[in-house]
This record gives sequence, C-alpha cells and structure tokens, in this order.
Amino acid sequence: MRQTTLRKIAAVVSAVFQPVFVPLYVLMLWWMVVPVAFLSEYTIFCSICMATFTFLLPGVVHLILYFTHQISDFFISNPKERNLIYMVSIVCTLLGFLMLNYMECWPLTSFLLASLLALFVVWIINHFWKISAHMAAWSCMVGCVYLFELETHRLDVECIILLVLIGGLLGWSRVEQRAHTLAQVLCGALLGVAASLVMLI
Repeated sequence: MRQTTLRKIAAVVSAVFQPVFVPLYVLMLWWMVVPVAFLSEYTIFCSICMATFTFLLPGVVHLILYFTHQISDFFISNPKERNLIYMVSIVCTLLGFLMLNYMECWPLTSFLLASLLALFVVWIINHFWKISAHMAAWSCMVGCVYLFELETHRLDVECIILLVLIGGLLGWSRVEQRAHTLAQVLCGALLGVAASLVMLI
C-alpha cells in the first residue's frame, strides 16, 4: 500500500515537472524578478515567443504523435520513440533562440542556448543510453537562474534552495517510478548544470 502511494506521488511529481513545462517555470521566475517599470509590450512579446517555441509547438507535436499512435504512451517510455520529440524540440528551441536573440532578449536567449545544448547532448546520448531528460532540463534551469541572479546581484538563496530541493524530489520520482537508474538521474543533473554555464558567455 505504501509503495503504491509513493509511486502515485512520484508520478504526479514527474508529470508536473516534465521538461516541456520547464520554460514556463523560467518565464514565471523571470516575471517575478523583472521590475514593474520594465514590464511592457516587449517583455510580453518575448514571453509569448518563448512559450510558443518551447512549450506550445513541441506540445502540439507530442499530442499529435500520441493520438496518431506514433508513440506507445504519453510519457514516451521507449527511448527509441523519444528521438523524434527531441529533434522537434531542438528545432523549435533553435527558432525561439534566433527570434529572441534578434530582439536582444537576455537572459531568455541564454537560457534557450543552454537548453539547446542540453537537448542536443541528450538526443545524442539517447541513441545508446537512457539519460534523464527531466533532470537535465530542471538542472539547466536551476543553473541558469543561479548564474542570472549572480550576474544581476539579486541572489535569492531561498529560491535557489527551493529549486534544488524540487530537483532532488524530481530525481527521486524518476528512480521511484523505475523510469531511470540513479546513475541516469545524476548524469542528467550534471549535464543540465554543465549546459547552464553558457550563461557565463
């Protein structure tokens, strides 16, 4: 009974913090730190662009593949079926990066560049090993948020600690669901943190 409850909790955590939702959490955090005086049509348009290219378009493709039975289950448990989703996400993220870079929308451009790097490496690794995309995406976000706060001298220790704790909970959920081994979760986390270092460029 206890094991079943833990599995259900793990399933909810994995669903809430899916990689496709991470850009939306980034936008939420960005809007929390952007001074009210700087909220404008420009920031709204940048946010819409990022949400469209990193969440909406990949999400629509995901749903189409699911309802046309191109993938066997909604969470794409089969690593071989993930390659197409990864490729779509890479293309969409690249387009989003190019558009936001043209509009000079930092730090969102840096986050998208870091995400693009992490996605590409995950896609390569997925051909011969199953790495945790959940942890790669979340750790990439945490790393980018931390480096952004350092750069802008707005370090919010409580926020970083909360994000790290959520990352730990997410890692546990992936292992608890037997979706990944501990090694796959840790490698995903390390990859995400390494990719976030592009914020320093």
